[in-house]
Amino acid sequence: MLLLDHAADPNRSNLLGRNALMFAARYGSEDLVRELLQHGAKPDFNESDDSSALSSAAASGHVRVVELLLSAGADPTQRDHGGRSAQEHAEAAGHGEIAAILRRSRLQREQLGKVGTP
Repeated sequence: MLLLDHAADPNRSNLLGRNALMFAARYGSEDLVRELLQHGAKPDFNESDDSSALSSAAASGHVRVVELLLSAGADPTQRDHGGRSAQEHAEAAGHGEIAAILRRSRLQREQLGKVGTP
């Protein structure tokens, strides 16, 4: 957290395009995910061919991390390079509770999009 407190870029990627939020989400580090988001990490930022932070958390079964990312604005409809959504990653890994959370989030997002449509 020291680096973040001294203005380190929370969206900085390594040579493979992976960033700290992606790693924190994959390994279920709620505190680090929360800290990165509070310091301006973009929940959907990904310069790699890997899955997003949301998809990684979903596939790994980290319910609280999925909820944190969604509350920070992560897009549940976003698809990875293989064409799979976070919900599909959760379903494939047998994480039904997470798949249901992502399904509800996707439906809410779709409903909000229709509200402004004439």
